[in-house]
Amino acid sequence: ETSATVRPFDYAPIYYPGVAARADASPITLVAGQEAAGLVFALHRITTLIVEGQITRPDGQPGASARVQLTPTGSTDFAAEQQSILSATAGPDGTFRFRQVTPGSYTLFARAPAQPAAPATPGIVRPGPQGIQLWATTMVSVAADVSGHALTLRPPMTLSGRVRFDGVESKPPANLTQLRVTLFPPGLRNVRSGVAIETIAFVPPGTVRAGGTFGLTNVGPGP
Repeated sequence: ETSATVRPFDYAPIYYPGVAARADASPITLVAGQEAAGLVFALHRITTLIVEGQITRPDGQPGASARVQLTPTGSTDFAAEQQSILSATAGPDGTFRFRQVTPGSYTLFARAPAQPAAPATPGIVRPGPQGIQLWATTMVSVAADVSGHALTLRPPMTLSGRVRFDGVESKPPANLTQLRVTLFPPGLRNVRSGVAIETIAFVPPGTVRAGGTFGLTNVGPGP
């Protein structure tokens, strides 16, 4: 008897009129009370792949417990949606693995605290990331299984500037410290209010100082 290894498969997301990329989808315009009939397109069954690698800290030690995300690249006209994100946590040796990845181009992003977190205490919920965060990112093209992909975490960057009001129609508030400055990754620019943010690339907003200057810390690499 002979046996064959059956590879995992998935059904790729398909958008009208039958394309796999949201950027290639065609919008359907409807007015109130209108019905659109005859929109028929099939799901595509595809073989899924594995992406695995290792995270290393700046001192060469394994990036244990680093958060890792794999996000499809490319723009989309679906303003209300976030890109589909796959998440994983690096093991004690810094290795990570994503299963059932559909072929395509992705951004691989990793984050870990500069100081390793203390062991969790049962029954106590820890807050989100605290202190300085280390970052790493790279582009990954997935056409076959990807293994041995290495990322080295780096210290964060700081973005600073000044808020300036031009023109005479709108006057700046008397107290500039009421303003907030937020840096959004491209995939979050059009996400509607109230939608949970899944990406680890999100940078918390910063406060504007009385003189109009601001500074954002813990900024990771990328657009």
